Amino acid sequence: MSFRVALADDDPLLRGALGHMLAAMGGKVVAVADGGDLMAALEAPQTEPFDVVVADTEMPTLSGVDVMNRCRASGDATPFVLITDYVSIPELSGLDGVVFLEKPFGLTALEAAVARALGDPAGQRRSA
Repeated sequence: MSFRVALADDDPLLRGALGHMLAAMGGKVVAVADGGDLMAALEAPQTEPFDVVVADTEMPTLSGVDVMNRCRASGDATPFVLITDYVSIPELSGLDGVVFLEKPFGLTALEAAVARALGDPAGQRRSA
């Protein structure tokens, strides 16, 4: 499966590992260090829009939740995978286009979360 992904995490080691995992899954990754840079990447003119955003819920400047809320307010329905230390965030439970990924997680969980965010309800990775 080929997809374009915006990745944001303030931990450089985790951001690097996630970037490699997403690329191994077929993702074309644009990685940034915080929510402000993520918002800028999402608002920049794109020849190809992002298919999914993978973002930590706790980052400097703007959290992944803040970025998602701003996107939704502007009419952007790009799906989000929110990386969190919690199973879910109650005020966001049930929102369309939001998948939670609880730390710690491995490649299989990341693949399933991205697949669900991209519209595969079973969370199975589709081959290209």
